[in-house]
Amino acid sequence: MIKENHPAELYHADTTAISKHGLDLIHKAPLVYKHSLTAQKKQTPAMRWGEIVHTYVLEYNKFLNEYAIEPEGLDKRTKEGKAWVEETKQGGFRTVSYDEHESLKQMRHSILSNEAARKLFLEGDLIEPSVYWEENGAKCRARPDLVSKHSIVDLKTTSNIRNFAKDAFNFRYHIQAAFYMSGLRSNGFDPASFQFVVVETEPPFLCQVFLSDNFFLARGADEYKKDLADYIQCTEMNEWPGLPAMASLSLPAWAN
Repeated sequence: MIKENHPAELYHADTTAISKHGLDLIHKAPLVYKHSLTAQKKQTPAMRWGEIVHTYVLEYNKFLNEYAIEPEGLDKRTKEGKAWVEETKQGGFRTVSYDEHESLKQMRHSILSNEAARKLFLEGDLIEPSVYWEENGAKCRARPDLVSKHSIVDLKTTSNIRNFAKDAFNFRYHIQAAFYMSGLRSNGFDPASFQFVVVETEPPFLCQVFLSDNFFLARGADEYKKDLADYIQCTEMNEWPGLPAMASLSLPAWAN
């Protein structure tokens, strides 16, 4: 099942289906995932900025309806500044600073100036749909940034685009790619590729598109299926272990 125009807060509040983030927690320790189901969720500055960038780039009209941009040189201590803050609060707007908006404009320009990225965005059919499917008896969910007939596209920000390949492994983006593709295929789509549009968060806001190769996707599929199997076992037995009591410690190969 694919839900279009499904509110993000409803998607993230769903505890009946496992997401890629949930698989990450299972991978760390099933107890961490179990704890997350009832723990109070806090939005970090990085999460806030990521949400703003996604909205500005992918859903510009939504950004205009939901955000207020602080005027240049606004002093919130003055009468005028306090009035602006109160007005935006009463209007239910979230705010971005003048400098943040300047960065957003340049990031969006950099992305749309990249021929490959611009083509992906123009071909997009679904923006942030909530995707639900069942796999080996487990309910699963995903929320891709952009879906077209041929591709799944994910927008990422980074401080250094040269390190993205390393970041992709550390943050398990290969699991994300394979898991999302499984979800779309279960819903009748047949995406031929998973591509990351990556943009830096500092000037000159370099942008590049990364195409997931077959090894990246195959490794991701192997790993998410292992995590999903652990999740299913924990659910069936209602046992959510933490870490083993002991672990061995050695030096990596490059230290020799």
